[in-house]
Amino acid sequence: MGREHVIRDAEFTRWLLDKARAAGWDVDGDQEERDTLRLSAALIRTSGVAVMDTPRLATALGVSVAEIEAAAAKELGENEAAARLLDPASKATDGP
Repeated sequence: MGREHVIRDAEFTRWLLDKARAAGWDVDGDQEERDTLRLSAALIRTSGVAVMDTPRLATALGVSVAEIEAAAAKELGENEAAARLLDPASKATDGP
């Protein structure tokens, strides 16, 4: 019996997709465009805006780099906090 997989976009990913729609991207009809934005969102959420050509992305979406940074800030912060909790090396320096 097959199992259906559904991708649930995070808040930042939904924000990027909404901005792309407003800029005229066909993210609902073109799976490659949608996947490209999903991948971009995942990279930004986990590694920060510096891993992407954020000025180029901002121009393509018709937003500022500051808007992208602000939209990603909450999830990026949550991911960084979770990474610190899960990192065994950080536990060694937290005390006895």
